Amino acid sequence: MAADKLFRGTVISALHSKYENNYITCTTSKDLWDALDAKFGVSDTGSENSCVDYKIVDNCSVVEKAHEIQALARELEQSS
Repeated sequence: MAADKLFRGTVISALHSKYENNYITCTTSKDLWDALDAKFGVSDTGSENSCVDYKIVDNCSVVEKAHEIQALARELEQSS
């Protein structure tokens, strides 16, 4: 599916180059998301410094999520 490839490409291109090879082998956007969540996901500890909790859901466009992730990546780059 083209949307799945677009999402995977967008997410992988937003990763730091040292992580690209670890996740480029994921064959679907769901596999990629699960792998990234397992590595970098943050559990809700109730602190004010928690990350935004993103989940891929069936009623949301993959392209829309990819745009949201790009916007978050730009915000993180600017805040560093």
